[in-house]
Order: sequence, then structure tokens, then C-alpha cells
Amino acid sequence: MFEYINPADLHKHWDFVRKGCEVVKVKTGENWLPEDVYTAIKTNSAQLFMFQDGFCVLQHIKDAYNNENVLHLWITYHGTRDDIKEAFHAELQKIAKSIGANKITFTSPRKWDVYSGAKVKSINYFIEVSP
Repeated sequence: MFEYINPADLHKHWDFVRKGCEVVKVKTGENWLPEDVYTAIKTNSAQLFMFQDGFCVLQHIKDAYNNENVLHLWITYHGTRDDIKEAFHAELQKIAKSIGANKITFTSPRKWDVYSGAKVKSINYFIEVSP
């Protein structure tokens, strides 16, 4: 399902990825820019995987407290409403195992269903300060 995109080939896919990043950014209110995503992929601090009608950007990170490998799901975009959850999660599991990660992390403003296998570790709240 996932196709790894070599950073040297990012230009071939960037128009689609940039548009998807813009959609995700609007829906989530994240502070990153599509240019940040581009730079992270080109410098190998993030990896781009494409799939039918979508993509995800992953990061191989180290847990700050125990130095264990972690697969972080930074951005996911899927342009259709096709149900790909099962195949998507299976691919994430494969990638996590390939880097020796024993957990996959992500943040989201949406509540995830039980199927994802995600367990709530913390909930982040923010209050905007009035000018």
C-alpha cells in the first residue's frame, strides 16, 4: 500500500503533497508550513510515503527519556473517503518494526476510534491569550 518516496524524487509529487499539507494545516490549526515539511523530507528528518489518493509523513525519533526508537506519524492526508484504516495501520506496523520501534505516536485534534489501537496518553489543551 505505501510507496516510499526518495527525497530526490520529491519534486515529482510535491504539488499533490503541498495541497494535502495545506488541507491538513487548515483542519488541524498546526503551526508548521508546507515548506517545513518539504525541508524535513529533503533533509531526511522525515520520510514521505504515498498511497492511493494520499500520503503520510513519518519521522523516526528517539524517546527523550529512554532513547528507544519511536515511529512518529506527523502528517496524514487521504483525499477520498475510502476505508483504508486496516491496511494503513498494517503498513505503519511494518515500518515501525523495520526501524526497531516498539511504539507509534501521533497527535490529532480528532478523537480516534478504538480500531486504531491508540490509547490516550495525554490530552493537550490550549487557551489563546487575549491581546
